[in-house]
Amino acid sequence: MEAFATASPTQPGLVIHVCAPGGVGKTTLLKDFLQDTRYDSPILWLDARNVPPNPALLAGAIQALREEQGVGHAQPHLLIIDTFECLAPMEGWLREIFIPSQSLGFRLILSGRNPPALEWRTDPVWIDEHSQITLSPFTDTEVNEYLALRGIDNAGFDRARQFARGNPLALALYSDSMGRDEGLSDSLARSWHQRLVDSLEDSRQRAALEACCVVRHIDEPMLASMLRLEHSEANFLFGWLASQSYIETGNSGLFPHDLLRQAFTGELRQRQPNRLIELGDRAFTYVHDRLEQGVENRLGLIQDAFFLLRDIDIQQNMSESNSITVYVDSIRPADWPTIDNMVRRFESDGTVDLVHQLHASQPESLTVVRDSTDKAIGFFQILSVDRLPAHLLEADPVCAEFLSMARQTLKHSGSVILNRFWMHGDQDMAASSVYTQAFSHVAFLSVSATPAVMGSIQGDTAEWRQAQARFGHPEAPIQAAERRGTPAMFIYQDLSANARAGINWLRHAYRHAFSLEGLPATTTTEPLPDQKAFKSALRQAFRSATRLDRLQSNALLDCKLLLQHGPDQDRVTRAQQLRHLLETTCERLEAQATTLNHARVLQSTYLRPAPSQQAAADRLALSYATYRRRLTEALKLVESEWWAEELKLREN
Repeated sequence: MEAFATASPTQPGLVIHVCAPGGVGKTTLLKDFLQDTRYDSPILWLDARNVPPNPALLAGAIQALREEQGVGHAQPHLLIIDTFECLAPMEGWLREIFIPSQSLGFRLILSGRNPPALEWRTDPVWIDEHSQITLSPFTDTEVNEYLALRGIDNAGFDRARQFARGNPLALALYSDSMGRDEGLSDSLARSWHQRLVDSLEDSRQRAALEACCVVRHIDEPMLASMLRLEHSEANFLFGWLASQSYIETGNSGLFPHDLLRQAFTGELRQRQPNRLIELGDRAFTYVHDRLEQGVENRLGLIQDAFFLLRDIDIQQNMSESNSITVYVDSIRPADWPTIDNMVRRFESDGTVDLVHQLHASQPESLTVVRDSTDKAIGFFQILSVDRLPAHLLEADPVCAEFLSMARQTLKHSGSVILNRFWMHGDQDMAASSVYTQAFSHVAFLSVSATPAVMGSIQGDTAEWRQAQARFGHPEAPIQAAERRGTPAMFIYQDLSANARAGINWLRHAYRHAFSLEGLPATTTTEPLPDQKAFKSALRQAFRSATRLDRLQSNALLDCKLLLQHGPDQDRVTRAQQLRHLLETTCERLEAQATTLNHARVLQSTYLRPAPSQQAAADRLALSYATYRRRLTEALKLVESEWWAEELKLREN
């Protein structure tokens, strides 16, 4: 930090990365720095958890901070971005575009769990302007000093070191629980979650922690709504939450440390999925009611709704956060060849020109999806169809027919929005992270822009038909244009009932996704026809192993492997049997020396999942490359065994 205090105001952009695992104390250190009187320029603080990974939104949030604190763009100042791992895909944008556009005297601290990208250390432009501070866990001496300051008896020091392994947050949780009269559980092998739960005085405190971990942030009225509390009881529990060392306070309420959130939601997801769903549904009800009341912080409430929807993937493989990290951005001139190639590959002749014409008419309509290297991997184009000029409606019969449907069939005169195009690299319209981003934008517009009719193009495939039926989207009676890629259909949602129809639709989607509302009867299909489809369903089952609601829609439930236990059993029972089969398969592999490592990698990835694949590799003390190789081998091993058993049952 000495660098900031002694740097010349005219020195060009100085950047420091502060990196360490969760719970080591990055935020605490930086908050102490805020009190350092040696640095006399203004300091702006931005929590990356509150900003979507989007260049325009991030730049807007930074500018809002400047205006709030009266800091001019040319005035020397320091910006601290905490929990920067949430904005990791935008590291290249910050380095190449944002920082060079700032004035002399601009300083930046990026604090997060991940080390800086190699470019910071190898690019000659940044070698002298960038530095890295890596925080380490406490040494044994520092642990002893901390425990002494917390008033812990010397006899407990060894147990504390064994439990926390130098992690300051773990030490704080340990110290908090040691302060209880009943002391700690005897099993030091229990998780942080169990250790903390054991230290709580009653079930109300546990319920309050669970509610806090399920939502983006919680205020006292939301806590009362989620737990069905009287005012006095909610006031007491909210005060108790605020006093805990692992709970942080923000402008919109309380929120837990990320590690605590992962621990509690992970435990609920695995052990009490219905409790997790119930708390989420109550939170959604609270958000819905607040929007109905027309409160001022509408954007914040919409963000709360989307946070609750974070686990709802139309198909699970749309959100492979371990394999790809993406963010959305406006199109750049250099992106057009990539976009044109996608359109040329999957659409009909002349569509490239149409995309360009639509973009020229509505530049805000086209959004690019980028990976962490800033490469454009996909795009989507969401149009305000009712504002298109006549010559473009004539050029694109799809937009013309969709507008006609809204005006003549549905008799609506309001705005009409259509997600006209979306593609993901060479995957066309397969379920992917690109569609996740497009769906999020469409859903956000349905709530914020309150259109009369909202529509979207989809692949006319079995998986998209299933998703359409699950979420109650009617199919638009319009003729999709011929394409070289996946055949297309158009779905829509009538949102004209009232200004809250959009949030009603999102809540409907939430309840359907977790089977809180009746779903159409599911018909039994024929057994999976080939090994490729079987393999896909098996991997989907592993990814959904902790989510019974998702297993209920897995295609393996209609295979002989599951039907042998009783063809008349309902899908909930078969889903439970599928989960049991996954668990017993891993237990059998674990019992054999030759497959022990395969079992452990499956357990750490799917059955008792770590927060990420990198964390799973760390848990197993493996390099990431070795971890990925063993995971691939393990999946192929189980696939081979299950497929052989399936074929044997079919032959009989």
